[in-house]
Amino acid sequence: MSVENVEAEDPLMVNVTLWFSGAIEYFDGIEWQNFMKPTMALPEGTYRFRFSDQNNPPTEINITITAPSIEKTVAYIRLLKSDGLTGQPGGTAKWWDYGGSKNSVPGLTDDNGVLLCVMDGKHTDVLIEVTYEDATAPFKRQNPTTNSFYIFQMTKVTVELRNHAGEIIPDNSTVNYYWPYGGTERVFGVLCNGRASKDLLMPNPPGFVYLIKDFQKSRQQIGPTLNTTVVFRTGKVVDGGFGCDIYWQYGGPQASFYDGIELLPGNFYFKDVDTGVTKNYQVKAGQILNLNTGTYTPPPAKYYLTVKTEPEGIVTIEGEGWYTEGTQVTLSAPDPVPVSTGVRYKFLYWDVDGTQADENPITVVMDANHTATAHYRLEYYLTVLSPFGTVGGEGWYPSGSTAYATLNTGLIDHGNGTRRIFVNWTGDASGSNYAQSDPIIMDGPKTAVANWKTQHLLTVVTDPANLTPQPTRIPAGEAGPANSWWYDADTLVTLTAQTVTGYTFNYWDVDGASQGSGVNPITVAMDGPHTTTAHYTVHVITFTLKIETTTGGTTNPAPGTYTYSAGTQVQVTAIPSNGYIFDHWELNGTNVGTATTYTVTMNANYVLKAFFKTAPTPPTVSISPMTATILVGQQVTFTSTVTGGTPPYTYQWLINNNPVLGATSNTFTFIPTTSGTYYITLKITDASGAVAQSEPARVTVSAVPVGGYSVSIVRDNFRASIVYSLLMLIFGSLLSVVKAKKER
Repeated sequence: MSVENVEAEDPLMVNVTLWFSGAIEYFDGIEWQNFMKPTMALPEGTYRFRFSDQNNPPTEINITITAPSIEKTVAYIRLLKSDGLTGQPGGTAKWWDYGGSKNSVPGLTDDNGVLLCVMDGKHTDVLIEVTYEDATAPFKRQNPTTNSFYIFQMTKVTVELRNHAGEIIPDNSTVNYYWPYGGTERVFGVLCNGRASKDLLMPNPPGFVYLIKDFQKSRQQIGPTLNTTVVFRTGKVVDGGFGCDIYWQYGGPQASFYDGIELLPGNFYFKDVDTGVTKNYQVKAGQILNLNTGTYTPPPAKYYLTVKTEPEGIVTIEGEGWYTEGTQVTLSAPDPVPVSTGVRYKFLYWDVDGTQADENPITVVMDANHTATAHYRLEYYLTVLSPFGTVGGEGWYPSGSTAYATLNTGLIDHGNGTRRIFVNWTGDASGSNYAQSDPIIMDGPKTAVANWKTQHLLTVVTDPANLTPQPTRIPAGEAGPANSWWYDADTLVTLTAQTVTGYTFNYWDVDGASQGSGVNPITVAMDGPHTTTAHYTVHVITFTLKIETTTGGTTNPAPGTYTYSAGTQVQVTAIPSNGYIFDHWELNGTNVGTATTYTVTMNANYVLKAFFKTAPTPPTVSISPMTATILVGQQVTFTSTVTGGTPPYTYQWLINNNPVLGATSNTFTFIPTTSGTYYITLKITDASGAVAQSEPARVTVSAVPVGGYSVSIVRDNFRASIVYSLLMLIFGSLLSVVKAKKER
């Protein structure tokens, strides 16, 4: 912005006082600066000032300031259209101090409806009026130093043409208006389907509106409210048998009459041309005039049916309007109502004046004014997409509800070495469970996409079959049928044939195509199912077995060097010579046991050596005593003496060549229970398994004699004689006592 400042060679400073309740800025030639209200010193000159507040658009004006000081009061005048937002250009204004004379404000309201009034000096009680198209609105009075904004608003005036029954007449008549006290009649507009509207500045008192229909001109006063409707209502004229042909108003042209004509209120002449009879009647608004009888009747009662939707404006349902009392009106709500792709409104129910009706369509009896509301629910469509499997969850859902996308399976095996694996849900869905996605909030149309991956089967075998170890795979893959694994499409798999004992690797083939002699490992691209074979040839591996012995024996096979195929199991038995026994085996210098037969598995070259040692002196055993004579119930204790053999020894006592249970120590006590002759022997076994048996000892067992026991005196005859003599003495004494008692 460029503003020329008028300055003296040595500009004087001027005290500038501006009274304005809003914000003030001035342009210093470079940029806008804030004016420090109310008084600020500025160099003498002409400045561009800008006045504004938060609610109204800024406006600018040039003010020339001269020394020594100036003081001005600024009033912000704005003329608004009836919407209260849009400015009305072309208005004029006047101002005056209370009790003073009026002063014109230079200029017209701009496109924003704004006009500034700049008054010299300070003014605290200012009245302002605005005029537009001959209409002057009532003035506004206030203190501009504290409230500088004078806002005027126009009134929206609507003119309607209705018939005698109150129904809009789809007429295109012209409407004019004028203000009283010498105002100019101006064009208001032309009716469009019986209605016309215009913003007017409302004076006090209000003006008048003329409706010009055909040759008629009817006048009504404009209401004083902010938004007002002026209704011109006709009267209906029926012939009733009079035979009217023409009609006219006093001084006006004649027009053809037809039965049921709608005329604006006024005085009319009606004539039957055939009879020459003329009648004069007043046409009354909202009444039916019968020319034959000259009577007036009101129109039949009519009621208005309002038809709407909830939410509002979803769809226009036919049936709204005026109906004669008793009319039955059928209303049908479309269901569903499409909005856009994946969006619709679903009909729920009707209500008539708040009473719910679930059927559709419904019938409304017009016995009063009624409001019928079709209730709808906003719904969104969930689309579920998947190239495989059967999807679920697709369909319409109420706004804000929760939906889930589903699949009947997460694996599709085509049976040809290719399968599909569900991976996850994307689009407007998430989750990795094919059976049910994560919750989907239906706040709009949604699409759930099932993502799958392709896997191919890799079969890995050997020729000959089932060699061990099998070839290795990197990566390992997912287990499939025997010798087969699943891999994601385009995975690179490295196969390595292993060393197999007895076989030599030759080559790989993939689906029958050789990969080259000796090429190992190979890489297989899993762009489809593949079968790979590692080919081997058999080769014979032999190992030598050298059999050796120490002095004292031989082997079977005899000592020597033998050749065997790999894996052969060879049994070798140690055979000791007389006077020797087998001690142990050593295989390649390692003691491998003492069993006389040893089995060697030929998986390497071996030396097997049998160790023998001199056999010990055979064991002998004797027992004592060798003879004994005892009575039944008496006992004999035997002891043993063992020589030779290899300790330790095991013992087993025998009676008449029958082992005695539990008699396994080096002594044995024999207590017979029956008389007879018994032969006692002892069998021993040494640590090397040699067995020896003693000569039998003879024991003669006699029954106990009647009257006492006999005592064996085979050993220790002297002591036995004494014991025997004492026993006989005691026995004789007892017999004497018994005999004496009997004689008494």
